[in-house]
Amino acid sequence: MLSEGAGILVLESLERALARGARPYVEVSGYSRQRDSNSANPASGLVESMKLAIANAEMTIADVDCIFAYGTGDQLLDAAEVDTIKQVFGERAYSIPITSIKGVTGNPLAAAGPFQVAASALSVRSQLIPPTANYEIRDPRCDLDFVPARPRRSKLNCVLVNVRGLGGSATSVVLKRVPL
Repeated sequence: MLSEGAGILVLESLERALARGARPYVEVSGYSRQRDSNSANPASGLVESMKLAIANAEMTIADVDCIFAYGTGDQLLDAAEVDTIKQVFGERAYSIPITSIKGVTGNPLAAAGPFQVAASALSVRSQLIPPTANYEIRDPRCDLDFVPARPRRSKLNCVLVNVRGLGGSATSVVLKRVPL
């Protein structure tokens, strides 16, 4: 379902935020943007995007506590994203909670990334993973630990956010909790 929206995120250095007395929600510690390497394989760019974002954050797959998937509710694209998560995380993919906010927001296209980052930051702050709304019938191709129906309390120090754009762009961002 297409939707509309906008958001504002304030990004500043951690040192500056702390110096002015701000209480940061998260720190952007890694980022990568790639293109799908094969147009017949949707979401293929997410493999390198996730790997590079995690490496850029100087983290490992063991450090990721939750994945905020792009998860539009499209059967083909959701299954493709699940496959990319399995490629990157291997067996660990089955034990990482995964959620998507698209069931609530719809797909706001260009605003999807900022919405995901804002939701992820709030999740880290509250230590609560929002559920994937309207996820009622499990797709056997999407067999990972999705968070359906109710929010889940969880220790969240590091989250990975995936965003896909029309035309095959893939972006991944690693957000870390700022210990205060």
